[in-house]
Amino acid sequence: MSGARPDFSRGLLPAIVQHADSGQVLMLGWMDEEAWERTRREGLVCFFSRSRGRLWLKGESSGHHLELVATALDCDHDAILIQARPRGPTCHLGRASCFGEAAVAGVLGRLEATIAERAAAPEGGGYTRSLLAAGTARIAQKLGEEGRGDGAGRGAPERPGGAARRGRRPALSPPGAAPRPRASARGRARRARPPRAEGRSAIAGR
Repeated sequence: MSGARPDFSRGLLPAIVQHADSGQVLMLGWMDEEAWERTRREGLVCFFSRSRGRLWLKGESSGHHLELVATALDCDHDAILIQARPRGPTCHLGRASCFGEAAVAGVLGRLEATIAERAAAPEGGGYTRSLLAAGTARIAQKLGEEGRGDGAGRGAPERPGGAARRGRRPALSPPGAAPRPRASARGRARRARPPRAEGRSAIAGR
């Protein structure tokens, strides 16, 4: 983080919070010198609340803190850029950003923001959070399953028709039974040949 200090001589300064990983703009708050110092010292973003008239630690009641990653100042040192990683939704309406989906940079940005939001959720998070908790190997396995379009990997149940879609013959014999021998091409041709008609040829030979 830069060692430069904001110019608080004119009072409160705007502080723009940006997601450190996706670049998504999360919110706008206000800082005085004490909020700035506390943010840098504790590593959690703190603002000065104009409505409360006091310091306000983001997430002090909801638990949705903003973990400080880096800070930067504009050329006049009177506006602050904060890069942070959110622990849950930033907006009090339960959204990832106070500016809505328009603040997300493209499809990958929205995807990354959604994954980060679910990973940081103190409760819930659904399948995404359980997949992240399972580790890199399971995540890679799941990506492979989705890439094949069948969802069937090692340790995962086979979907109906999955074997046929991948060109494998489904097992029809009961477990433990010896495999049925496959007929040769000559045998298949012999079975397919129609039976010889006897009638006229047999009479003619008499």
